[in-house]
Amino acid sequence: MEKASGLKRVSFASLLLVLLSGCSIMEVRYVNQDSPTQMAGGYADEKISDKEYIVSFEANDFSTPETVSNHLNKRASELCGVDNYRMFDPSSEGDSHMIMADGMFVSVPTTATTVNVKCNTTKREYLLENLTGDQTDYCDIRIFNPTNYLLTSSTIDVYVNDVYITSLGYKQFAIAPVPKGSSIVTASKSYSTKMQQLEIEISTCSEQIKVSQNLFEAVQMEFLTAGPDPATNGYKPNIL
Repeated sequence: MEKASGLKRVSFASLLLVLLSGCSIMEVRYVNQDSPTQMAGGYADEKISDKEYIVSFEANDFSTPETVSNHLNKRASELCGVDNYRMFDPSSEGDSHMIMADGMFVSVPTTATTVNVKCNTTKREYLLENLTGDQTDYCDIRIFNPTNYLLTSSTIDVYVNDVYITSLGYKQFAIAPVPKGSSIVTASKSYSTKMQQLEIEISTCSEQIKVSQNLFEAVQMEFLTAGPDPATNGYKPNIL
């Protein structure tokens, strides 16, 4: 009986070793915790004011401290603008989640790291300061991703006239000030070198920019002069 029990212990230990050896695959990717395709982990935030947020990222033991720091900074950049914020009062809290591996449930420890984020200026003020050009009139344009096909690790970074706007994930949208006239919108998939540019002409403030991604991972963009209002179709916003 003891020998059989020992074999079970070796088998389970071997399973854990396999899981550990695949840490780069098991690492929690940058994704909103509320995404319906996300089983556990990811980022979350709470808005305190237009310039203050509480941001957290829940990672498992396969995630390095550098990865967690990068994800916290990425979310802070989305909320405030690149290098337009400071983070303080970090704290951590441990937990665990059950995952399925080879037909077995394994408990994986997780750690949620939380920081306070204070923006130097509001995100809109940051964008207006950096979206330079001859245009003096800016429209608050909806930039959204209505696709159902994005997986947990799939996000699209959006730039307008080379200025980083936000990262769009599953059914997310953002409202960003875009200068009237000719503007170049660039979309690039995170963890990939693929990107596509679209030059558009903003004439009225009712226009929208839609970002989509097909199942073959090709980034596609389409400019809509009219379209569904994301706020009334269940799209989850990225706060600007």
